[in-house]
Amino acid sequence: MKLTSTDRNTPLILVVDDDKFMRLQLRRAMEQVGYQVVEANNGAEGLTAYENLQPDIVLLDAIMPLMDGFTCCEKLRTLYHQEIATPTPVLMITALDDQESVDRAFDAGANDYITKPIHWAVLRQRVRRMLQENRALEELKQQTEQTRLREEQLRLALDAAQMSTWEWRIPSNLSNSFDSYQELLLNVHPEDHELVRRAFIDALEQDQDYQVEFRVIDADSKINWVAKKGRVFRDRVATPQEYHTGSVVRLTGVQMDITERKQNEEALRQSEARFRTIVDTSQEGIWLIDINANTTYVNQRMAQMLGYTVTEMLGRSLFDFMDAIERAEAINNFARRKQGVNEQHDFRFLRKDGSELWTIISTTALFDQNGQFLSALGMLTDITERKRSEKKFRNKQHY
Repeated sequence: MKLTSTDRNTPLILVVDDDKFMRLQLRRAMEQVGYQVVEANNGAEGLTAYENLQPDIVLLDAIMPLMDGFTCCEKLRTLYHQEIATPTPVLMITALDDQESVDRAFDAGANDYITKPIHWAVLRQRVRRMLQENRALEELKQQTEQTRLREEQLRLALDAAQMSTWEWRIPSNLSNSFDSYQELLLNVHPEDHELVRRAFIDALEQDQDYQVEFRVIDADSKINWVAKKGRVFRDRVATPQEYHTGSVVRLTGVQMDITERKQNEEALRQSEARFRTIVDTSQEGIWLIDINANTTYVNQRMAQMLGYTVTEMLGRSLFDFMDAIERAEAINNFARRKQGVNEQHDFRFLRKDGSELWTIISTTALFDQNGQFLSALGMLTDITERKRSEKKFRNKQHY
């Protein structure tokens, strides 16, 4: 096992396999596309390499001496739980293709599974996709943590801050002219004048609380955000005649600076927009269905793969996009999703024009905090051309 200092700007791949020739093939395949590679010849050495080098992905054989791949994967999962960072994805590569071995691999914590002999183009695409997904997940996790920290800082600041109080005694001859509201609009950003004025009028006319968020300009011409909340009161110190007719009222409330909160909201909005861009421009099809198997989200790539527009797919059942044979299998697959079973397999859909779309689909069941099934997420790769090539090859061998 070779452990060296590496440039972590380039993804590092840990290959764990007892077959020296297979390790050499995997190394060459990965280095050809620019990845760094470190090797281990059994599960025990693989764990040591993982702890020392923290690779970006692990390519793991199943059957090895000293410690097999299934045990190694389980121990890696234990190490994941001790980490703050996003867990390193594990791709099992083995000659075992029976259902029991596949289930055992995913139960052990593998993220994906490829059987030998290896289809090298598929392997490279799987590795690329897994690295991209893990990178996007890590970025989202960091952004979420940054937002959480900002929100915590904001809460501490608000707890420590003294909120200002205000009161505006409204003259009985207040009109709807702009000049009548100059005191109310003092320091308010010109673009928010109408917003503030409208909120005030609604509070008076509908006898409801006054609540509005707007921008103000301070003495240094700096723009800040404030939240203003208040309540309309009839003035009990007015004369009986004035109080009875409601000719004199006052507005009393509190005001707080919400500039940081607004900045956090904008940062979160931009973060969500960036993540949405990653999803929408992904080369993989992304498909989300609800508890009834109806489509709640597809990205542009998924719609293109099936020959539809996104709008045409939304709301439609998953089972509308396949024939009767595949529908029976999909119904069984969906039942397993509801039980929390995540799987990866080949599946055939029907395009809008009636042609076949073969995919590799990786599915994930999503649950709420109470453990109730919410939806299922699928990541789909178009392998139609590969299936056609395999069919032609089989036909040539047959004849």
